Amino acid sequence: AKIGGTPAQKQAIKDFEVATKLEKDDFVSYYYLGKSLLESNNPKKALPAFQKALKINPDDDKARFFLGISYLKLKNTREGCKNINMARKINPQLATEESDASCKK
Repeated sequence: AKIGGTPAQKQAIKDFEVATKLEKDDFVSYYYLGKSLLESNNPKKALPAFQKALKINPDDDKARFFLGISYLKLKNTREGCKNINMARKINPQLATEESDASCKK
């Protein structure tokens, strides 16, 4: 799959991929790799990055939220809303138009 996004996003993805290879348990690298992939319209590749970030830090609300958004973009509403609602239990402020439209608060 071709990764979309701006040249800066593509560079960020490369940088975070390198960082995750150097530091296997670095939450920040996996989180931002997932975020960069999601912003580059590649939710399928973002999923494992967010899943790995959550393996390292299971209580992170933003990683959980964006994992949910990735699932929504892949048309998996059940998994998407499950993760979004878990994230909202930690941080009720988390919301996007997409999450509000797809998942009941």
